[in-house]
Amino acid sequence: MDIHRRYPSPCPKIKWILDNKSLVLDLGLRRQIWDCPVNERDEIHRAYINAGPFQPMLDHYKKSGRDSPKRSFQSSLFKLFSTWLKYSPTIDATYCLHCFLFSKPTKHLAATAFIVDGFKSWKKVRNGDKFAFLAHARNKDNHMTPHTIVERASTDLMNQSRHIERVVKMYNSQEITNNRLRVKATVEVVRWLPFQGCVFKGHDESSSSINRGNFLKLL
Repeated sequence: MDIHRRYPSPCPKIKWILDNKSLVLDLGLRRQIWDCPVNERDEIHRAYINAGPFQPMLDHYKKSGRDSPKRSFQSSLFKLFSTWLKYSPTIDATYCLHCFLFSKPTKHLAATAFIVDGFKSWKKVRNGDKFAFLAHARNKDNHMTPHTIVERASTDLMNQSRHIERVVKMYNSQEITNNRLRVKATVEVVRWLPFQGCVFKGHDESSSSINRGNFLKLL
């Protein structure tokens, strides 16, 4: 079944999102992230960040615009903006991965170009100082822009995830080491006591007892 036909609600189920075959990479077909339940957004964010920008390399891109000659998207732009630029062949428009994932709803049309409708004013792409993609991504007068803010949010989210994974991995590794040590010590005690002719159990093995038996005392 076409994955896009399995998309009847504003936000797909998490089990669909985490399935690479069901991840809607073409943002022209994707509902807004802010329509998804708040408690599911981090999982969706991670899935899209791990997938990376959708950058289809086509032989020909659709020509559009009112001017003559008409212009089209150029695949060379993927190299210039490799970390965030996404292209939708369905609607012939570009998106910003980080802005799409982390931006909040706004009524300012200029702010929604790379999020909701997609940017497709190709004549503005390489327009000198008004290079649209550069203007979108760069800092202005050393101040954070909406793009740099959401880009940092992406980085922070993934760093947090990796930190948690490292902690869990270290904890599990230490647990394995400790368990192996316990098993080894238990085996050694079980071998040693019969060899010495000693009994295992004591008369009182409670935690308050001063003589809990040879087995527990040695461990």
